[in-house]
Amino acid sequence: MLDRHFDMLTSFLLDPIAGLSQTGGVLAVTTGVEGSAYRPMGAAMAFLSDGTRIGSLSSGCIEEALADEAGHALTEGSFRQVRYGEGSPWIDIKLPCGAGLDVSLWPTGRKGILSDSASQLAAREPHALHLPAGGLDDATTAPLAHAQWTDDVFVLPRIPPLRFLVIGTGLETILFAEMARASGYIADVVSPDPFVQAAMKGAAPLASDRLPPSTAIDQQTAVVFFFHEHTYETGLLQSALQSPAFWIGAQGSKRKRDLRQDELKAAGLDKIAVERIAPHFGTIPSARDPQTLAVSVLADVVGAYKAAWCDPYFGSVKA
Repeated sequence: MLDRHFDMLTSFLLDPIAGLSQTGGVLAVTTGVEGSAYRPMGAAMAFLSDGTRIGSLSSGCIEEALADEAGHALTEGSFRQVRYGEGSPWIDIKLPCGAGLDVSLWPTGRKGILSDSASQLAAREPHALHLPAGGLDDATTAPLAHAQWTDDVFVLPRIPPLRFLVIGTGLETILFAEMARASGYIADVVSPDPFVQAAMKGAAPLASDRLPPSTAIDQQTAVVFFFHEHTYETGLLQSALQSPAFWIGAQGSKRKRDLRQDELKAAGLDKIAVERIAPHFGTIPSARDPQTLAVSVLADVVGAYKAAWCDPYFGSVKA
């Protein structure tokens, strides 16, 4: 049972389009939502030709029925669309949330366009995949756009997953990075602390107040600082503030935050740059133990990522 649950978790974290680009199968996408649903419009999963499933559209309500539909789509080699929940002919398939879901299914072999999209996402390049109702032969990639039907083409946003760059010392750094990873997020660690370096697999050493050249920060990266002793912090914050990171935050009291802002302005950063630092570090005020702080900051950043990237691009209600 535990192995089955682990397999389900692993499959949910994988990119369904990357799987399809390797083996072929059926791409299933929620292309319409009425009411409240577990997953938004644009949620995708894959039924691979070897029987493997990647992803989820309803957390178990419709996946078995979808597997049958995917089998028919693969056998017939044609696009299909099915309705579940409100307005569906399948009265024996219930959605507890009361929603109506339209799911579109595209059978595919090893399509080059899917490989291109998978490669772009692996390189953390946001984009959209345009999926014609007639089939994937005319599918294309394009700049990032909202999940929606445009004539007979469904626009599927492809946004890199949330990544954390965790920079700091001590137990807070370790616990936060471990919690982020346990939640399925990418968490890269940079630290001058031998204790952190020994505890965290893959942690990059830090010997100055400048980030290692190999450290990449993109628009879906949150930079999180955990320092008690702030020798390195000002220089590292300057580097982070010059990056496209969508969220930057640092541990410390209000007094420390005020002092930090003064130091950054004295170093030449303008008010707009300095104000990119999150005004609060976590959702729980005055968290004073490493576990509470880790939960508090993780929730803060996940909420900011959802607001910055998921909410604008993945619709929830069918027009």
